[in-house]
Amino acid sequence: MLDYIYRIVTGFERQHGIRPNLLYINRQHLQHLKLSFDESLSMHQIMNLLSMELIIDPASVHPHVCWHKPVAVKHRRSLPDELSGQLVSSHSCTWPDY
Repeated sequence: MLDYIYRIVTGFERQHGIRPNLLYINRQHLQHLKLSFDESLSMHQIMNLLSMELIIDPASVHPHVCWHKPVAVKHRRSLPDELSGQLVSSHSCTWPDY
């Protein structure tokens, strides 16, 4: 799973000139992703290592990545690991302005 994510991240970066910051996967992909890391790491730590936010998308047949312009947030509430990434983004992905 980690090899596949690496390939799609590097392909995206080559095509668009920017590293993606969102990873869309379904729950089954998530389980495979967790197995790629030491079990002592939390989901927050894993996503920090990948340098991306996680979006759980039940309709996602294959993992995919995109870049979304970060929104300035005054206060970001921290979610427990079991809830992290379960929120579906209401934003659509956009390409960077050059």
